[in-house]
Amino acid sequence: MKIVKFILAIIVVALSAYQLITGSVELMPYSMLFLAAILLITGLVELQIDRK
Repeated sequence: MKIVKFILAIIVVALSAYQLITGSVELMPYSMLFLAAILLITGLVELQIDRK
């Protein structure tokens, strides 16, 4: 799960940097989608820790 979260974080940082540099906001839904995926994975990890 850490690897998936790390990859998603890299994607979010890359999309955000691109948006800051170009000034376009067309990719904002994708960055929000990847941020939501990071939150979902973080929640799943916390649930697994709590169940042990």
